[in-house]
Amino acid sequence: SMNLKTIAAKEEALATAEEGAGALSAMFLVFGAFTIGAGLLLVLTIVMMLAESRRTDEAIMRAIGLKRSDMRSLALMEGMMTSAGASILGGIFGLVLAWIVSLAFSSVFASAGADGIAYSFSIESMLIGMSAGFIIAMATLWGTAFWTSRLNIVQALRGLSPMRKRGIPWWLFLLLIVFIGTGLLAGLSILTFDSSSPMRFALWHIMASCLIVGITPLFTFILPHLRGWSIRNTGRNTMAAIGLSLAFWALTPDSWVPVDSGIKPDEITFAVLGIVQVFAGVLILTGIAPRFASWVISKSFLAKRIGPVAKVSLAYPASAPLRTAVIMGMFSLTVFSVIVLAGYSVQFEEHSSGYVEDASGDFEILLSSSRRVPLELSSNPAEWDLEETNPEHIDAVGIVNRAVVWVDDGDDSIGYILRGVDSGFIEHGAIPLQDWDKALGDTEQEAWESLKINENVVFVDSSFALIDPNTGESISGMTLPIGKSISLIDISNPGNSRNVIVGGILSQSSQLFSQGIWMDGEIVEEQYGGVVTRIYVSHGPEISSSDLESSLSSDLAPSGVYTSIIEDEILLILGLIFAILAIFQAYLALGLVVGIAGIGVVTYRSVSERSGQIGMLRALGFRKRMVMSGMILEVSWTSLLGMINGAIVAIAFHYALYQTFWEEQGAKLILPWFEVISMVLGGWILVLLATWVPVTKATRVTPSQALSSID
Repeated sequence: SMNLKTIAAKEEALATAEEGAGALSAMFLVFGAFTIGAGLLLVLTIVMMLAESRRTDEAIMRAIGLKRSDMRSLALMEGMMTSAGASILGGIFGLVLAWIVSLAFSSVFASAGADGIAYSFSIESMLIGMSAGFIIAMATLWGTAFWTSRLNIVQALRGLSPMRKRGIPWWLFLLLIVFIGTGLLAGLSILTFDSSSPMRFALWHIMASCLIVGITPLFTFILPHLRGWSIRNTGRNTMAAIGLSLAFWALTPDSWVPVDSGIKPDEITFAVLGIVQVFAGVLILTGIAPRFASWVISKSFLAKRIGPVAKVSLAYPASAPLRTAVIMGMFSLTVFSVIVLAGYSVQFEEHSSGYVEDASGDFEILLSSSRRVPLELSSNPAEWDLEETNPEHIDAVGIVNRAVVWVDDGDDSIGYILRGVDSGFIEHGAIPLQDWDKALGDTEQEAWESLKINENVVFVDSSFALIDPNTGESISGMTLPIGKSISLIDISNPGNSRNVIVGGILSQSSQLFSQGIWMDGEIVEEQYGGVVTRIYVSHGPEISSSDLESSLSSDLAPSGVYTSIIEDEILLILGLIFAILAIFQAYLALGLVVGIAGIGVVTYRSVSERSGQIGMLRALGFRKRMVMSGMILEVSWTSLLGMINGAIVAIAFHYALYQTFWEEQGAKLILPWFEVISMVLGGWILVLLATWVPVTKATRVTPSQALSSID
């Protein structure tokens, strides 16, 4: 048997292209989930404020005979008309945004010499997006309508705040059952995964988080009601206790997780833990921060200067903890996602700073061609028939030939590139090694020189060693550790094979710029029919790389030789990656825009609802300046604390990622301080600008106008 294989090359290429496009779309969906979350919290906030402002109207309708079901239907009918229009406008805006994103990607790809992205959409995808937005909005409206329809008619008609009841609501028991059940289910699901699976980390944290949320209210909310204790602050105490418990849980060691030793958490685990900690911080700030700030102000020198203003400003967020938590969560979630992506970008930039040296060795210029038109140049530049280039400017030449082989490790086989190097490539300074068998030499240079002596030793690129945390397999699909014996089989003649041993692994950048299995060039040429497709060129200090590359291009381009400066090519690819990350950061920043617009709407509604309270403060002696200071402090308290919470959790998240993925690679810790400061400070300034009109309106309220007005 000739062991021949048939490969549908075109079909596989199309599948690979679709997979790449699908991965890009999946990234947008994942990042877009943060913006959707911010929008959902904004909808919830606005609906809660509308319900609060209409308590009297709803009480009157209840008094004249409408039932709770009628009130829910009325709210849903109104919301359905509004949501339908908003979904249509959102679909149109989404198409415009997709067009802008496609232009950005096209510009990025064009800078790298690749084809741009053709803008297109289907009616089906547009309808799916519009329908999803409509369903989410209606589900939120139904939940809030179910809640608001249970108002007390007498309290609402008299304008009184809802009184606390000793009874425990049934929906709280339902929520506790859901969270405890989810936690137990996640814990049992751990047993269904192999002990070496990183998914056990994610399920472990989901289990703990759900159990904390489900068990804590039993002691902080239900027990005080059953024992007859004070229930004035049970809601805020419960939120604070849950937040503190989740925060302390994040500090517990990973050694508690039931996984094999050496297994590390993956990105999914960090994403789960990061989002949980964002909301833990929101709960802590909502439950504890207002009381703590009031206590600090009353005990410090600030009591006389800003004491009355600060206490009045913090009283409103403290009186509506759920609404405050929703608004804080909206800002925290958005800032967290943007800073995490920015941190990854700056950390990757630091890590990739050595890619140029890793991919070029001690060479500066690369001559390349295809296998169909191989390079027919010797190792002596004087024989290259150069006219504009002075051969004496070239001080070293490294020739690399190329073939394609089957790589068989005994269990599986894949097609891969085989590269052969000559003595000039090795002697001048080859591509750095990440690790190698020390029996081949104490230094990288000695290890490379051993390839000419040990004909059955090969070096492989880093794709055979780097593990994809999502699949647990190497990036290339085959794991080849040092010392592994493999067979290199001629792709055109399966009977022509050679057993070799992996003697070293190239630097990490090799998976991007120097893919292949590297060995002695004579063997690649004689046994596998390798042809020269790369020639590395080095020059002295008397000429620059750009001048030498330009002259070589003029001399060799007519022969089909492509010349490039290695550093420029690598920086171009890295620039492409950074530009894509920047597009994603801008896309995530839409959530912050949603939050800023939301805080403007919330502040406007708040001023309208509280005109009577503001007038009463003016009648008690508050000046316009004090009213403005109080409103600015209230707005800043909610938005700025939310952004700071998201930034702090994002920094901790970034540090955890560094310890897990970057530190062992020797990368230096880089924190995205510029992005943190610009997001928090810039976001705060934009919030103040967005709320300037309603805040100014609040200062114009006079005692007589507010106290004599009838809604």
